Amino acid sequence: MSEWISVENKLPAMGQECLIRIPVSNYHNIESGRHKSHGIWTGAWCNSRGAGCSYKVSHWMPRPNEPLE
Repeated sequence: MSEWISVENKLPAMGQECLIRIPVSNYHNIESGRHKSHGIWTGAWCNSRGAGCSYKVSHWMPRPNEPLE
């Protein structure tokens, strides 16, 4: 499996679907997301939640292949 890539070092191609890692409090959420442009991402935790709190993607990796069965 691929290694996590810091968004400070490299961003994926625009529109590329990847796994993204989002720090939330003392935990990290991992979900599917797409890089839109200039560090803007789509995905459930990338949109604002609650009282205008916005979560930032810290790392990403290409999505692994789907299982064959």
